[in-house]
Amino acid sequence: MNESFFKRMKERWLHIVYGILGRLILNLIGYTCRYNVSGFEQFIQTASKNKCILMFWHNRLMMIAEILYRHAPQLKYAALISNSKDGEVISVLTNSYKQGRSIRVPHNARSAALQTLIKEMKNSDDVIIITPDGPRGPAYSVKPGIVLAAKKASAQVIPLTWSASRYWKLPTWDGLILPKPFSTIEVKLGIPLSLSEGNTAKVKDSALKLEDALLSLENYDSTEESATF
Repeated sequence: MNESFFKRMKERWLHIVYGILGRLILNLIGYTCRYNVSGFEQFIQTASKNKCILMFWHNRLMMIAEILYRHAPQLKYAALISNSKDGEVISVLTNSYKQGRSIRVPHNARSAALQTLIKEMKNSDDVIIITPDGPRGPAYSVKPGIVLAAKKASAQVIPLTWSASRYWKLPTWDGLILPKPFSTIEVKLGIPLSLSEGNTAKVKDSALKLEDALLSLENYDSTEESATF
């Protein structure tokens, strides 16, 4: 029993250390990079007045906290993170930002995770951060949970993507990318997408439209408008 307790404590401290080291590394990389951003003004206006979900692909996860910290620090964020060992490190990193907090959800219980997400959205005005193809993929495929949550909470969904002029691609299931120091990071946010609960579109169809919004964002010129489906 004591051995098991000390093992758990050791794992917990290792997660904290890795999370803090991750924050320092991202801070250093982010400090050296140049940023070209678009769509933040509309994002801030939308998130200040509405329930809001910010979605991006899982392989763009690494720099999101730094990007939001630098370009939209006036908002508060809550990231949906699986209750797994990998999620522990991400949770520590997320919570290390003043504007951020983590929402831990069951790793293999989608219904429970969805209910937790809906409850959080109804009881908080924080911008909810979701990787709709996470935590295990398939990559670039939007799962239905984000649609159901957005409908129930009457939330606006805003797609985000970023790319770097130079980066490392990690050997993960999604090809996680990390910018190299002194690279240029392009950040784009799309138009707010409204998924009202009264909308008759099927969940699968709405998920495909969210998927298309993310996939096409790299060639998208954000304008001051919104879309409903």
